[in-house]
Amino acid sequence: MKPTNIVYKLFPSIVNVFFTFLLSLPFLLIYGNTTKWKIIWIGIFFLYNCTFEFAYKRCLGMMLFNTHYEIEKTSLQKILYILLYTVSFSTLLFYIWFPFDLLMVNVIFIQLPCILITGNTLHGLLSGGIETIRKDKLINQKNTKEEFGLFFWIHILALIPAYLSPIIFDWKLIILGIVILQIQYWIIGGCLLTHLDIGKDKNETFMWYYLSKIYPALNPKTTKFVVRVIVPIFLVLVALILQIQFKFKPLINLWN
Repeated sequence: MKPTNIVYKLFPSIVNVFFTFLLSLPFLLIYGNTTKWKIIWIGIFFLYNCTFEFAYKRCLGMMLFNTHYEIEKTSLQKILYILLYTVSFSTLLFYIWFPFDLLMVNVIFIQLPCILITGNTLHGLLSGGIETIRKDKLINQKNTKEEFGLFFWIHILALIPAYLSPIIFDWKLIILGIVILQIQYWIIGGCLLTHLDIGKDKNETFMWYYLSKIYPALNPKTTKFVVRVIVPIFLVLVALILQIQFKFKPLINLWN
């Protein structure tokens, strides 16, 4: 067992945010991008974490990335952790001067320094300082490729809204998402889901690995360039044309 690093603390939270967003989608369609919907999403996030912390002793994100708490939390520690975690999550939905300013302050000036200094997030530290750990065999020691398994389907679920992003997300959100992905590629040498699915090879992308079974001559480096450079540029251009030129209103726009 090893203590989790920043990546293993960040991506479970991304899973939690994405999953609770899916649960909040019906309310988004009913109320639109309003304060009421945001409060409902925060409530869903709180109840989701309560359910998983008390029933399964860890969140869905931790389960997917095979991380655990070093020791079991007490009920009081769980409640305090969930409350503080929910407050931290809420900085995603509100801003003061410009979109995501509170989130940036939270991540860059609070959570990141706290992780680097203490090895724990602020909400984790204040709720008892219990560290998360992972099994040694995850990414770097993955020896076999489990095709069409759990991470394959998670990847597919993530790719669907990504490739439909010009009609789902505001173009500014699309650019933000692309920047986050590029940072991920730079930090860990590729896509985390791809590493978990098919192993850690900097030239193998999810698309190439599975498409090469149909087209064996497909070049991995060319596919990588198309997926990581051409496709993001194309999606941004389509979003700009639709949303600015044709005044199309995407489903999700966090700063209306």
